[in-house]
Amino acid sequence: MDAINSKLPSFTLIETIVSLAVILLVIGLSATILIQVQASGKQHLRFKANIALNRIYIDAINRNRTFDEIHKYNGFIIEKKIIQEINRPFFTLQIIAYDQNKYKVIEKREEIIWIKN
Repeated sequence: MDAINSKLPSFTLIETIVSLAVILLVIGLSATILIQVQASGKQHLRFKANIALNRIYIDAINRNRTFDEIHKYNGFIIEKKIIQEINRPFFTLQIIAYDQNKYKVIEKREEIIWIKN
């Protein structure tokens, strides 16, 4: 009879709920930090791709390179396309940066270039 009436050491329901709330709070904060770190990594990748696109754009304009090209630059595959419409005094310069490993579009740029007579 003494074994049935003796109390076992345990936590109350309130203590269990409070500890679960603290654990959920920690998980929520760590998930938020993880998402921010991943987003900053993607921003850094897009920034590097934008620098590569600007370099190819400036090279194309300064050297009058009006033909399609593919470059490998700093971990990116840069594809430059010239789209010219018939009887128009301009052409469209399209430059796309792909991730070299996944071949996924990172950044894209289109510029209209007027042809000087």
